[in-house]
Amino acid sequence: MSNSPTFDSLMPFCRLCQKYALWFWVTCAVIASLASAWGHMLIGLNNDHLTLLDQAQQLRQGAIPYVDYTDVSPPLIHLLYWFPLALASATGIKLYTALNLLTLLTIAASLTVAHQLLLYGRQTIHTRCVAVSSLAFALLCISFIHQLFADREHLMVILTAPWMILYSPLADRKATPAFWRMLAAVMAAVGFALKPYFYIFYLAMLLFTLQRR
Repeated sequence: MSNSPTFDSLMPFCRLCQKYALWFWVTCAVIASLASAWGHMLIGLNNDHLTLLDQAQQLRQGAIPYVDYTDVSPPLIHLLYWFPLALASATGIKLYTALNLLTLLTIAASLTVAHQLLLYGRQTIHTRCVAVSSLAFALLCISFIHQLFADREHLMVILTAPWMILYSPLADRKATPAFWRMLAAVMAAVGFALKPYFYIFYLAMLLFTLQRR
C-alpha cells in the first residue's frame, strides 16, 4: 500500500465514504423511486394496462376467462390487477396512481428480499449496497422504455429478481434460512406464471450461473 502524501490525504474521505456508503445508496434509491413514481404518474396507462385492467374488472364481475374475454397469457395478471382496482375504488385515487403505487411497493418488497439473501451470503456492506442499488435503478428506471412500468414483463422481472440473486455467486443457499429461500421461490413462481414461456431465458441464465459456480 502506498504511503504517499496524496494517498494519506484521501484516507479521511475514504473512511467517510465507507461510513456513510449505505445511506448514500439508500438515498439514491429513494430519489430514483420518487423520480420513477413521478415520471410514470405523468405517463399514465398504456394500451396493455387499459386492456388488462378492463379484463380484470370483468373477472371481478363474474366473467369467465377465455370465454367472455380472450388473452394469450394466463389470467394471473387479472387477479393481481384486482389490487389496484380495489385500492382506487376504496380511496378514490386515480387507477394509474394505484397501479404505480402498488408496483413501487412490490419493488420495495423485492429489494428487501434481495438484501436479505445477500446478507446471509456474508457479503460486505459495500457489495450489498452496490448490488441492491443497481437492482433498484434497473427496476425503477429501465421500465421507462416503451412504458413497461407495471406491465407483465416488468412485474415478472421484479418478482424473479430475488430468486436469480439466490442462485448467483453473491448468495449462499446453504446459509440462507428456509423462509427466505421459500419466499424467493414463491415470488419467482408468481412471476413466471405471468408469462411462462419466458422461463426458457431464465433457465438458460440459471444453468450458466450454476455451471460457473
